[in-house]
Amino acid sequence: MTSYALMEAGKTFSPSLYSWNLIFHPDLFHAEKPLSIVLFFPFPFVVAAYFKDGIVRSLLTLAIFYTIFWFFSAQILRYLVPVLPLFCIAAAVSVERYLIRLSFIRRLIDKNITVVTVAILLILPGWVFAFKTVNHKGFPPINEKERESYLSQELPSYKAYSFLNSISGNRYRLYALLDENMAYFANGQFIGDWFGPGRYRKILDKLGNEDRLFNELRSLGAECFIVNICRLPKKIQSTWLSQKKWLSWKYIYPVFGGGNVILFKITGRKMCHQISPEILIDTSLEKLSLNEPTSWKKVGIPIVDRSGESSADGKAAVKCNKDNFLKQTVDVEQNILYILACKAYSERTTNKARLQINWLDKYAKQFELDIIVINASAAWMQYSNVIIAPERAEFAEICAGAHKDGAIWFDEFSFKALSYAPCQAK
Repeated sequence: MTSYALMEAGKTFSPSLYSWNLIFHPDLFHAEKPLSIVLFFPFPFVVAAYFKDGIVRSLLTLAIFYTIFWFFSAQILRYLVPVLPLFCIAAAVSVERYLIRLSFIRRLIDKNITVVTVAILLILPGWVFAFKTVNHKGFPPINEKERESYLSQELPSYKAYSFLNSISGNRYRLYALLDENMAYFANGQFIGDWFGPGRYRKILDKLGNEDRLFNELRSLGAECFIVNICRLPKKIQSTWLSQKKWLSWKYIYPVFGGGNVILFKITGRKMCHQISPEILIDTSLEKLSLNEPTSWKKVGIPIVDRSGESSADGKAAVKCNKDNFLKQTVDVEQNILYILACKAYSERTTNKARLQINWLDKYAKQFELDIIVINASAAWMQYSNVIIAPERAEFAEICAGAHKDGAIWFDEFSFKALSYAPCQAK
């Protein structure tokens, strides 16, 4: 039940509701790709046939037992795929026996045009999905450069694996938290899944305690540790981003950050961190000229409130959405870790904040970006994450706005360099 609760897909078993969600809301089940809508339409016939047909009843009974097992384990859509052929056979039998046998339906089927039309309707959802995918993402990459770019855009944690492979080859043992889909891209040994000795439950309840986490990871033989923050349960994700407990860890320290993914190194040697002075200018938005922050550039018309009623500290705060936001460009050094932080809140807890770093080369041309998505709370909270400046990066354009719909209030920004070295004996 622990794994199921983490999926946050619902806690009440309703066949009709689950059938609807599986087809029309596959994202609730961490689906890589959606199921065809065609599977939904035979459902009434299958239910009717269950009480009258022995073959359909036998097939559906097997499917129901498997689905109950799936419901109480991990509600991930791909784990349900093995039972879909049983449902498809039951659906075919139900339609043939209780729909096609109707006289007026059979007269239609005797016409070739009807058969062709039905065949087209059956394959149409697949073609529509393929067209939308190509239209949105383009055609598959055809060379190594395009492949790297494509994977970096489609898989939020891909750059972390590419970084780890580049520095360690296949000589590492990695524990990946909530990132099981990336096992293919790890050249070394990969640990971490919903089941088995390296199941997520053993790690999630230890994230707040370095000693327990260190002992658990070491018992699994892990040398590296990846956290896919965007897939953490909301409560744990909020704690992770706001409390920044990982910064005080001594034996597990970050070596790579990108978007909502952090790669840690696990070591037996005590490590201490150093943080640079503040890099951003006017972090609290207090330096105003004509009611606008002097060191920040406005895109669109974000709302600047200097009354003190909306701010976290001081008098000024800014309200942004996806089209109206603030940005500031600063100098950076490539392959250096940085901590990006801010305080934020939303009047609606369904809104999400978006911190975006556009990495610019020496010609001030953007060549890469990192996006941090935050589930904003209804009260001011500080959020922070670690990011590594990629090779060729000379400048970072830091943008603060809303992710998709809604509006977010921002205040108290920070951007500092982070480094680690073995602690000196006192």
